[in-house]
Amino acid sequence: MNDEKMKKASSDSFGAHTPNVLIIGAGLFGLTMAERITNVLGKKVLLVDKRPHIGGNCYSEFDPETGIECHMGLEMCKFYKRQYGDD
Repeated sequence: MNDEKMKKASSDSFGAHTPNVLIIGAGLFGLTMAERITNVLGKKVLLVDKRPHIGGNCYSEFDPETGIECHMGLEMCKFYKRQYGDD
């Protein structure tokens, strides 16, 4: 695809909201970078993730049977600490 076709495809898809930066992954790092690039640099960011939630492994969900909120990210921290120590 030549440059003119790419520019047209991009403007057709996003209109006036064409992003300056694409960030793949809405985990803690992706979210932090998106916030900093937007607020400090004043750029438009498109943030995409394959999961239906943001935050990567740090998120909560409700157990449908009990209604109890489960905090998923904490289990990753506990596992890492057990496997690799405090360092």
